[in-house]
Amino acid sequence: AIKHSRDSRNPTTHPSTRMAPTTLFATVGLSGLTAVIAGRNVKVDLQALETEGAAAPCSDNSRLCLCNTQPISSLPLPRGPGITLGIGTKMTFYITGPAFDALKMTKQHIPDINAVYGCKEVYPSDKEMMKTVTCYTSYETTEGSMSACFVDKKYEDGVPAALGIPEEFAPTILKCFENEDQSKIFGYFHVPFSTPGLRMNDLVSYCVPKPKTKRTDRYMCEWKPAACATRKLDKNDALEAECTKTDSKGGGPRWVDTRICMCSQHMKLEKCMHRLPEDTVMGKPWALRSLRMNEKQR
Repeated sequence: AIKHSRDSRNPTTHPSTRMAPTTLFATVGLSGLTAVIAGRNVKVDLQALETEGAAAPCSDNSRLCLCNTQPISSLPLPRGPGITLGIGTKMTFYITGPAFDALKMTKQHIPDINAVYGCKEVYPSDKEMMKTVTCYTSYETTEGSMSACFVDKKYEDGVPAALGIPEEFAPTILKCFENEDQSKIFGYFHVPFSTPGLRMNDLVSYCVPKPKTKRTDRYMCEWKPAACATRKLDKNDALEAECTKTDSKGGGPRWVDTRICMCSQHMKLEKCMHRLPEDTVMGKPWALRSLRMNEKQR
């Protein structure tokens, strides 16, 4: 069996610990291991070796790890305040050893950080390294390939303190599931999760991030008119007039709730989440799968 060490602070070269007598040295890249045996380059499939590192827990010495978290309400970043999700959300992202070490420092109250964040060492193929990510480092935030985020940049110690979120897992919209039946969609919400005047957190089991929704099926879209911030709209007619400013051409039934100054309208999901005029809405709208919320939650 071929064994190799993993000094992951060097992104390209790792000396082997024990090889056949004719072996001179070995190098490891993100997509595989190349051993020089008897003067010839031999490409070795890391997965075929079934080395312990293929599924090893992430550590501060790891070159690159993939994390699939339990529901978390916020995600610390190498720089800045981090991402506030507002409700338990299952996140997927890549992280380097130094950034993982910094993550542990911010979550010292969690006994087993890997149990919550589910981070394992990975060795992406060259094709996978071309996937687009939002790359967070200690000094900048950029969008580009995984290779540009984790490999191409020049760092003093060889391994950047970087965290990359793939574009398909970008936390722009949250798709949330019911607490009583986790197979059923509860609704869609903007990040961070917020439903002013309503108690919805206990109704949600967990959420998953969505970069943008293009779904055209109809949901119950709910929002607060911008006028609610400056006026008391305690009459149905006055509130209805403000709701109409947001969706003047909307068909189907509309409800208003003067207790919390809120409009409700059946409409296409993508319209609710992306096409309502921002200057007529206070905060962000949200979309519920059920036709009407239980009145007890008002």
